[in-house]
Amino acid sequence: MDKITRDVRIERYYPPVVAPSTEFKTLAAIENPEYKVLWEHLWRRFANTFIYEIDESGAARWEDMLRMIRGDNLPLTMRRQRILARINAMTPYSIRAFRSMLDAMFGAGVVVPSEVFAKYELWLDVARTHIFRANEVRRFARVIAPANMTIHISSTAPVEASFYFVGYVTQRRVISIDSGSDISYNVPDMGLGFAGIVKQSRHIVIRSK
Repeated sequence: MDKITRDVRIERYYPPVVAPSTEFKTLAAIENPEYKVLWEHLWRRFANTFIYEIDESGAARWEDMLRMIRGDNLPLTMRRQRILARINAMTPYSIRAFRSMLDAMFGAGVVVPSEVFAKYELWLDVARTHIFRANEVRRFARVIAPANMTIHISSTAPVEASFYFVGYVTQRRVISIDSGSDISYNVPDMGLGFAGIVKQSRHIVIRSK
């Protein structure tokens, strides 16, 4: 919205019989600057009803009405984004829509949402450079996210590191002793069992001369 300027000339509204007089001309010269300031103030009040046209005072008024934390130290463009995000706060139909709202509120890529529907959890990964705004992120998400979802805040960063693996070789000997297949015993049915039997046999051969 472009600023509407107006050349205030109060003498136009004087009756024709008194407008040419010196007294009314002097009066108009005094009042015209005052009416011009009043006009600019009224125009600014009107412009502050539109988020994209607000100034610092208009942003403060919107933040007070929406019960937001005042962003006096933030750029005006960022304050407009925060106000718009708060006004448009509604339950999104997808995580993609919620991500767009977070980008508009905190900046692109600053807060990345992910959901774990099986546990009814909503994770918000906040950039390490903005971790001091974690409480603000949680309050903003609590207005939008379903009430049955638990909100968690995380802050992850990719890390590159070298890994070294050490291995060694071992040798193992296994000895198995099994019972011979040609041995049988008539053991009464006493509920006994054998795990194995070791047998030693000697063969003697006698030959005549």
